[in-house]
Amino acid sequence: MTPSLEGRRIVVTRSVAQSASLIEAIETAGGDVVLLPLLEIRDAADGGQALRVALSSLSSGDWLAVLSPNGAARVVKEIPANVCKLATIGSGTASAFRDAGWVVDLVPDIASSEGLVLAFDEQVSPARVIIAQAEGGRTVLADGLRDRGFDVDVVIAYRNQVPLVDPKAVEESRTADTVVFASPSAVSRYLDVVGTTPIDALCIGPVTERAARAAGFNVTVAAEPTVEAILDRLVT
Repeated sequence: MTPSLEGRRIVVTRSVAQSASLIEAIETAGGDVVLLPLLEIRDAADGGQALRVALSSLSSGDWLAVLSPNGAARVVKEIPANVCKLATIGSGTASAFRDAGWVVDLVPDIASSEGLVLAFDEQVSPARVIIAQAEGGRTVLADGLRDRGFDVDVVIAYRNQVPLVDPKAVEESRTADTVVFASPSAVSRYLDVVGTTPIDALCIGPVTERAARAAGFNVTVAAEPTVEAILDRLVT
């Protein structure tokens, strides 16, 4: 029997551009989607100039660490594949590079900045690392690598902006069964505009999981940041 979400209302907190395939999968399974985008992805305030300068300085012995598919999308537009060693967090980020012809040299088993710090412990000697991440992103990776002797530069690849929310979507969210979160910032924003209804949350990644649990949600976690894994947890 095909798994079904018939009669279930699911809140999706990413934009349509980032979640179109998830929305389609939920609706195909019979679910009712409430689209409540809480963050918009925009280019860096400088138009990407600092990113271009940093990427142009990379050489074969350097590392480039990219923390999200949004960062990957901007990096692959600026430099050809395999000009340096590449580290990513999460299968989605790694896939974005592989699809563009890159070799991904390092992907941690634990899909978080903490996990990537530990993965770098296996590297023989400290080297230069450029970290491409969101404006205002966590400093865990940069701090951890500097503590291990790496020469680290952090460059802003993009920024998250808070959009206006649709009051109707907010009200529909309060009658939903599950809300899907992909970042701690989405959890925080949701608390501001909706609260903790529905109480059941499906999270992508351990950092988001911790934020949702701390906020009081009943949390389940997708095994991977893929549509298939998210849908699998929703129908369980």
